[in-house]
Amino acid sequence: INTHFDKIKMQNISKDELVYDPVLLRLTYSSNDLMKTWIYKRSSFFRELTDYFAMNYTDHEIYEWLFEPYVDYCNGFRSIIDSERINVYDVNVGFVNIYDHDSQCFYIVDEVSRKPSVQDFLEKMLWLIVTKSNNLGKIMVPLYDNHVQEMYLDGEDRFIYLDHEEYGRCSTNIFITHPDVERIKTYASIIGKGNVSLSNPSLKMDITLNSIPHRFSLDSPPLVLATSLNIRNLTVQYMNTQKLIKSDTITAEAMAYLIFLAMNRLNIVICGEPNSGKTTLANIIDSELPKVWRRIYIEDVVESLNLKDKDAHQIKIQTTPFEQGAKVFRKSTEIVKLLHRSPDWIYLGEIQTKEHTKAMFHAFSMGLKGIATTHAASIEGLFYRWTKHYMIDPNSIRLINAIVLMGREITDSGKIIRYVKNIAEIDNDGNPVIIFNRINGKLIRTINSLFDSQNIKNLIMNGKSYEEIKTLLLNILNKINGGIINEEIYK
Repeated sequence: INTHFDKIKMQNISKDELVYDPVLLRLTYSSNDLMKTWIYKRSSFFRELTDYFAMNYTDHEIYEWLFEPYVDYCNGFRSIIDSERINVYDVNVGFVNIYDHDSQCFYIVDEVSRKPSVQDFLEKMLWLIVTKSNNLGKIMVPLYDNHVQEMYLDGEDRFIYLDHEEYGRCSTNIFITHPDVERIKTYASIIGKGNVSLSNPSLKMDITLNSIPHRFSLDSPPLVLATSLNIRNLTVQYMNTQKLIKSDTITAEAMAYLIFLAMNRLNIVICGEPNSGKTTLANIIDSELPKVWRRIYIEDVVESLNLKDKDAHQIKIQTTPFEQGAKVFRKSTEIVKLLHRSPDWIYLGEIQTKEHTKAMFHAFSMGLKGIATTHAASIEGLFYRWTKHYMIDPNSIRLINAIVLMGREITDSGKIIRYVKNIAEIDNDGNPVIIFNRINGKLIRTINSLFDSQNIKNLIMNGKSYEEIKTLLLNILNKINGGIINEEIYK
């Protein structure tokens, strides 16, 4: 051993470099026999290294598979690191550096500079073992970062890019190799309860790391030319009402109206393009409902809130994702079975197909009340799909009391802006009537008073008094505004 360290000192190689760089190790020991005599008995980890050498793998391949740093510090990032750093923060498992380079945002992960103290050395080693075992080590920093809304990979041997809450679309220095992708596939197959194969190239799963829930969506060949990966941070959907209003996603009045409808058990459908904030809005409405209600959720990936701290009665049914070939638990079947589970309120996440849609309307026609999310570019387009493609009877559409259309825009800097585009009620003929519309960037009520809405008129016809409705609306608005009541909007 002393001879070994003497040899290191002669080449000015530190012990740390020896441990983390097999290329230097190879240069130090040209003879495999010498390397094996000292290392083979020391660690099974180094035994694996010597086995790779014995199988004539190149130094570069071994470096990639066993010792590659989690992030890339190649020369391509030198100019970025030398440019203006606009922020740096710690996410416990590494440091994030935000750089502005040529009007483009870069999310640079720095794990090398993290030097654990003696006290947390064991914890650090356990964390390294875990990240190695679940194959998520390279992307662990953005996974732990609550500011990261979504991560994307367009194929093997490429860099991850992501959407940051504050800085928008960012490039990163996280390089994902082909072996990395294969490891993630294996992990996804185990956790997602389905194999990625030629006949089933897509997989969707949910996973919680450090109390942060994520949704993984993976597509592999032959469906795509190169494996693509999408990871969404679901804590982004855990916004509160005030934050949603402050971000100009919705007005306090419109939010109060939707909560009012839900508290009166009127059916709401929230539609919009992907990643437009549909589930976020559904979760906020759901969180405001009485805790004594028996709520049943049907989702393929759990994105609804856990309201355990509010002592809410929740039953969550997780169905087989649409992306998975063999449907073990079909969403449409579970929706129909809701009738025998006696819910006060149902939550239907991602109504995607004709089968799902028919099951939803079947549930509403049987008297079940709740909220659902679906994809659509416009309310008119949603109606057209329902009536023409899915052959839904226009009379059945009157079972829905309100439809919310979410919008989404990407600024020049890559920042994603989500907002309520309009809110519509369904008239007696089954046609949508816009009562809130976004004009020049502002969500405006298009009727004189909320008491002119068809839903409130129907509630009054069914026995609710004007004062009872007004009191509930003002109480909701009072809570949203933090105690400031504005009765002007109801005049």
